[in-house]
Formats: sequence, structure tokens, C-alpha cells
Amino acid sequence: MEPLLLLLFVTVGICGVLVISALILYAVPVQFAIIYVRKEGREESTITVSWGLAACSISRGILQRVTRVLFSGRMIWSRSKPNEPMPTDAAEPSPRGLGLSTAEILEIILPIIGDAGTFFGELYRQSHLVRMRGTIRIGMENPATTGMLYGGYWASRFALNASQIFIEMEPVFGEQVLVLNITMRLRINNTIALIIPGITLIRNPALRRSLVLMRQGAAGTAA
Repeated sequence: MEPLLLLLFVTVGICGVLVISALILYAVPVQFAIIYVRKEGREESTITVSWGLAACSISRGILQRVTRVLFSGRMIWSRSKPNEPMPTDAAEPSPRGLGLSTAEILEIILPIIGDAGTFFGELYRQSHLVRMRGTIRIGMENPATTGMLYGGYWASRFALNASQIFIEMEPVFGEQVLVLNITMRLRINNTIALIIPGITLIRNPALRRSLVLMRQGAAGTAA
């Protein structure tokens, strides 16, 4: 009788852990915070993913990329590495791209469309825009185009505010400029709903095959 009771106790314990974990996944949403700053000669971005008290942050600047793991707002692990140099306008674009033919590109995309569509469709349904704030300073080469953009912004401002999008736009006439400072917060309400579509997408053999083809194409271009 004792081995049977022990087996029953272990089974109940495992089931309890699984049920509690599922309830936590269902009750605690995943939060995303995205900060993007772009000015002349400077481009920085920070993406923070948090789940309860745990969070992971990836910051990318001109010189380096920093990854941090935080718990209850305190950093418990950090790693930085030099950033890859960004291509300049003067650099000549590669004429071959990834070095893949149209048939190879179709071979990559077509087998993944179904599973990828299911995953990203569910991600869209479960995602909720909490708030977006920031400023945009923009000027086009043609001042009339700048005026049209600014007029369209004012026409849609109340609709944007109703959707929790609070963006201040400053037009610059007679000068071509783009300065962005935007913070966006997203929430995924039901993480459990993404697990099965995510596993199905990851286990799709075509996804692994596409990664191999893209890696080979990139290597061929570099050569």
C-alpha cells in the first residue's frame, strides 16, 4: 500500500505543479516596452520583455549591444558586446542580396505560411496596445509634403488619442529631417494560447530548412 500511496502523492504533486504553472501563465500577462530614438548620427533602441517580477532587456546603440536580466527591478545579469557597424549610405549595396533564387525563396516561405500565420494571428489577437508616447520632428524635401503630413496628423489626432497613442509632431519646413523618440508598451494577455502554435511553428521542418538555406545564401554572398 505504501508504494501505491507514494506514487499517488508524486502524481498529485506533479499535476499540482502543472496546474499552478498553467494558472500563472494564464493570469500573468507578458509586457513589452519598446523605446526607439533616432537623431542625426544617432540611433538607439531598447526592448524590454517582462513577466511578473522577471524581465529581460536588450539595448542597442551605435557602439555596443547590452543584454540585461532583471528581477524585481534589480539587475542580476548583464552582458555587452560590440555592435556590428551599420552600413552607411556611401556603402555599395550587395547586388546579390542573400544569393537565393526565386525558387529557393518560395521553397523557404510557402511551407511555413500556414503555421506562421496561425502563430502571428493568435499573437495579434492576444496582443493589446497599452500606450504609445513620443515625439516626431519631421521635415520633407518638399515643404508642401510636410504640410500635408502635418495636416493628416491633426486630422487623426483624436482617433490616435482614443487608441492610447499620444504622439506630438513638430513639422520642419524647408529642411529634410527625421527625429524620433517613441516609447511603446504592449501586453500579451494569454500566454498559454501562444504555446501550441509556437511549438508547432518551431517543430516545422521547413523552418529549420529555411534557416539553413538563408545561412548558406548569406555565406555565399559574403564569399
